[in-house]
Amino acid sequence: MSIDHILTFADLDDSVTPPIMRAASCSDPSVLRAVIKYGASLDEKRRRDVGLSWQAFSDCDSLSLQYDSPLQEAIRAELPENVALLISAGSDPNGLLADMLSRFSAQYLRFRRHRNHITRNEALKLISESQLSPLTSGELSCRRKTRTRFWTSESFVTTCSVPRTARTALETAASTGNIEIFDQILAAEPEISWWMVNSQTLALPTHPLHSFLSISTPLHAAIEAGNNDMVMYMIDKGFSPNTVPVSATIQCISPLMATVASCAPPNLEAYDLLLSYAHTNRDLRTPVFNVHILHFVTALLSFALLERVAASIPLSNAGTTALGHTLLHVACMPSDDTYIQIYSEKVYQSIHNVRTLSTSWIPLELLPHEQNRKDGLVRNYEGLSHLQDPSITDTTAQIKVVEFLLRSSTLQVNATDKDGNSAMHYVAGSRVVSEELLQMLRAVDGGEHVWMNEKNMWGWTPRDLYRDGKSAVAEPYKPFWG
Repeated sequence: MSIDHILTFADLDDSVTPPIMRAASCSDPSVLRAVIKYGASLDEKRRRDVGLSWQAFSDCDSLSLQYDSPLQEAIRAELPENVALLISAGSDPNGLLADMLSRFSAQYLRFRRHRNHITRNEALKLISESQLSPLTSGELSCRRKTRTRFWTSESFVTTCSVPRTARTALETAASTGNIEIFDQILAAEPEISWWMVNSQTLALPTHPLHSFLSISTPLHAAIEAGNNDMVMYMIDKGFSPNTVPVSATIQCISPLMATVASCAPPNLEAYDLLLSYAHTNRDLRTPVFNVHILHFVTALLSFALLERVAASIPLSNAGTTALGHTLLHVACMPSDDTYIQIYSEKVYQSIHNVRTLSTSWIPLELLPHEQNRKDGLVRNYEGLSHLQDPSITDTTAQIKVVEFLLRSSTLQVNATDKDGNSAMHYVAGSRVVSEELLQMLRAVDGGEHVWMNEKNMWGWTPRDLYRDGKSAVAEPYKPFWG
C-alpha cells in the first residue's frame, strides 16, 4: 500500500495546467488520491475554479473547441489505478459530457450555417435540409468554386483546424490498446448504444446520446492506432464492425474503410480481421457521397493493395459515387490541386475533384500577387519552378492501376461524373500530362470518341483541356482565378 502523499503548493498550482490533470498522469497514485481527498472538501464550483474537479472541462476560444477530462488523462497515461480512483470519485465514465460532444460534432454538419460553440440540436434548427438527404444543387455549385476531395464536401473539417478531437473515454482507451483499462471503463457503464447496433441502413436517432454524438468510434480509434488485438477484442464483445459515426455526416467512414483511408500505411491486419467476421458488411458506402471502400483503395494508387482487396471484393461492387465517380475516375484524378494545370482557363474551369485522402490538406488560395499574405495561411502559386513534378514512381503506379481497372472490363472510358468529366478529362487537365496514360485511354474501345467529342458541362473535351494546358503560361496571377 502506498504511503499517503502530503500535498505541496506545487501540487496545487493551477497557473499552467489544472492540478487534477497533472495528478491524473502521475505514476504515483498517492498524489491523485491526495488531490481527490482535498478536492472533496470543496464544492464543485470551487473545485472547478482551482483546477481540482475530476469532471470534464472545456477550453474554448474563438476558433476551436477543446474538451478534456482527468479520466482521459489517466487513460492516456495508461494508469489503471488512477482510472479506478477517478471513477470511484464520480468521474463520468463517458469521459466527456454529451453537451460537449454535441458542440464539437456540430462543426461536422452539412449545410453548416452557424458559428462554433453551439450544440448540434441548436445548429440543426438553423438547417432545413436533412443531414442524410441526397446531394443538392447548391452543394454541387459550391464544389465547383474550389478543389475538393472526391469523397467528401468542400466544407471538410481539417485536422489542422481542430487541435484535439473530442473523444469519449472508451475511444481513448481503445486507442491505447490497454485492454485492462478498456474493461475498467466498460464496467463503469458508459453510454455505448450506437456502437453496438449492427445496422445495415443509416438512420439518425431521435435523442442522440454520447456514442452517436462522437465523430468517431472505439473501433476506428483502435484501427487508426494499429491496436488490432483491441479491434478483435471489441468485436468479440459485441461492438459492431459496421458502425458509421454519422454525427460527422460529411466525413464519416466505416471501420473497414478506415483500415485503408485513415492509416498510413494501410492497416491490412485489421482489414483481414474485419473480413474474418461474417457480419462485416464489405459493401457499406458512406452516407450522402455513396463512396465504397474500393474507391478509397483506388485513390492510394497501390496496385498491390488494389489487387489484394479486389480478390475479396469484386471491382464491380464499387459502382459510382453520388458525384458519378467510377474507380477509373478516381485513379485518373490529380492527387491534389498542385497536380492540376490551373494556368489553363479551360482546365481551371473544369477540374474540381482530387483524390487525396489527407485530412490536413487544404486547397490553394489563389490571390493577386500583391494580396498574398505572409503568415502561412495562404499557399501561394508562384510559378512552376516552386512545384515538384510527379515522380516517375507516381506515374508508373497510376498507369498500373488504370491498366488493371481497364482489364477488369467493368469500367467504361466514356462514363462521366456530375461535372460531365470523363476519366480522360482528368488526365488531360494534369499540370504534367502522362502521355502514356492518355494514349492508353484513347486506345480503349470508344476512347478516341471521348477524346474528340465528350464535352463536360463547360463545353470542353479532353482534347480541349490538353491543348489549352500545353499552351498555358505560368504567371503569379491569372485574372480568371477571380
